[in-house]
Amino acid sequence: MDASLSSLLKEIQARDARDTQRSVAPLKPADDAITLDTTRLSIPEVVDRLTELLAQRGLVSGV
Repeated sequence: MDASLSSLLKEIQARDARDTQRSVAPLKPADDAITLDTTRLSIPEVVDRLTELLAQRGLVSGV
């Protein structure tokens, strides 16, 4: 398989644009969705942040 990072990125961006702009069932976050940028977080940090967010919404007990 021959692929480059830049071509894969372009394909993913094109797919995402198509999916979010289609007229039937466009891909979009739910109204009550939580967006969490995990770019600079470790796995334990992600788990901690998710636990905090769920606790704030009353979906889990604070740990």
